[in-house]
Amino acid sequence: RPPRSTPYPTLFPYTTLFRSAMIGDRERCIASGMDDYISKPITPKELSQVIEKVLKTLEDESVPLVSEVEPKNVIDEAELLQRTGGDFHLLSELTSMFIKEYPEALNIIRKAILNGDMNEFRIACHSLKGSIATFASSSATTAIVRLETLKDLSQSEELIIKLENELRSLTDALMKLVSVQPQEESSVV
Repeated sequence: RPPRSTPYPTLFPYTTLFRSAMIGDRERCIASGMDDYISKPITPKELSQVIEKVLKTLEDESVPLVSEVEPKNVIDEAELLQRTGGDFHLLSELTSMFIKEYPEALNIIRKAILNGDMNEFRIACHSLKGSIATFASSSATTAIVRLETLKDLSQSEELIIKLENELRSLTDALMKLVSVQPQEESSVV
């Protein structure tokens, strides 16, 4: 990985374990961004020292816990509101329909995979992709596109799991968004 060039905090330390060390390996690993390096054969004492060193570094850097890191934006709210003309009632209806219908779409996709039916698989993925795209969620859209473009259905399980996770995040974000919709102004007669 590139040396600590990311603007995001490193949440996990990287230590390299080599089975056959070569001269210069340690320097190359540290230069590439690893937190430490250890080579075989290792002793429990040596491993313990490396772990303690990395943990001490983490404490010193005040690396945030995963729960302290800001969550990613699951949906582009501005784009979504533009697509619905700012109509929260329409957004609420679309959200409700999507939440009711996407589980069945996933079932159709899974059934097509089990049956080895690439045509049904592609049709179901494409249909779900259209529904997902409505909600301006690049991560969920990316997940369904990756699934839809598979050449081998036997490679689908990991992508299905990723898609399901993205869909849970999307529905959570949508429910949160429609629950904080502005109250309609009462008209004075």
